[in-house]
Amino acid sequence: MNKILFSLILPVYNVENYIQRCMLSCLNQSFDYAHYEIIVVDDSSPDKSIDLVREISSDYPDAQVSIIKRPNGGLSAARNTGMQIAKGEWLWFIDSDDFISPFALNTLAHAVATTPNVNIINFGYKRVQLDETIDFNVIPTVESRIISPEEFLGNNYFLSACSRLYNREFVIGNRLYFREGILWEDSHYNLRAIPMAKNMLTLDTPLYYYVNRPGSISTGRHILATQRSRLIILEDIIKWVKDSGLDNELKKIIALHLAKTILCFIGGQQELIKKDRQELYKQFFLTKGCIKWVKKEIDSPLYLYLLTISLVSPKLLQWPLYSRLRIAMARSDKHKA
Repeated sequence: MNKILFSLILPVYNVENYIQRCMLSCLNQSFDYAHYEIIVVDDSSPDKSIDLVREISSDYPDAQVSIIKRPNGGLSAARNTGMQIAKGEWLWFIDSDDFISPFALNTLAHAVATTPNVNIINFGYKRVQLDETIDFNVIPTVESRIISPEEFLGNNYFLSACSRLYNREFVIGNRLYFREGILWEDSHYNLRAIPMAKNMLTLDTPLYYYVNRPGSISTGRHILATQRSRLIILEDIIKWVKDSGLDNELKKIIALHLAKTILCFIGGQQELIKKDRQELYKQFFLTKGCIKWVKKEIDSPLYLYLLTISLVSPKLLQWPLYSRLRIAMARSDKHKA
């Protein structure tokens, strides 16, 4: 029996304008169909996305394509469903409005064969606009090499699940499932997964293409849900860190990530209507114990100062932090990583 090396997990919901390119990029790999599978998770998509998947797949009879339908539950739930039936040694979570390099699986197969005993493989990505221009090309390291969780988390704050490969045994053994019912679930996931990895490999090659599209979760107006998710991430990750027995260096690095989450929450309040803002500030003040934990763990004088203010009067920081967020977004729009 042929060994399945990779399981490509594609959650599908309302992507009929994008799914063809995604599926073709997965099917037109310079890699033997016998050694990878494509798991399409239909999250009860109301459009023609799944019809297109079936039509495209019919032209590739040798490819191992499975379509699994589930009640609508969101991206995390769909990924978890795919994870539970995956047979490959490695899991790749691919958003169905994005696409991958035609040489991705060959590149990753070589990495797997030449670098045993790694739990996660990180690689570069490109950001693509609707007019097909590439905004920027992000490489997580200047050279391909083994990297520690401490070094990686200390230098990378974009924690997408799509630009890395996860060893399935590592994932299942550590019960690393996606938190359902939130946005920014990738940060929640990787702030648990990466610290648990014994060895990680980072490649200096872009293999994934993120497509900026109107209405996608990462760019649409999901402000209220995003704000609530930030508070959930803060509480969940701190609880996990306290229970996990991580060393002090990793605690400090994770605390810095969470400090950024807190400040993004405060800045994000500026975009809410008054009623929602007041409701969320009430929830925010209930997390004071979490903020104090973050403040205790970090070393940065700037973040210590900002967190001290946030404990007393976060509204003083709201507009300045919002302005910084807008500047950061504008820089991103001008093709800077």
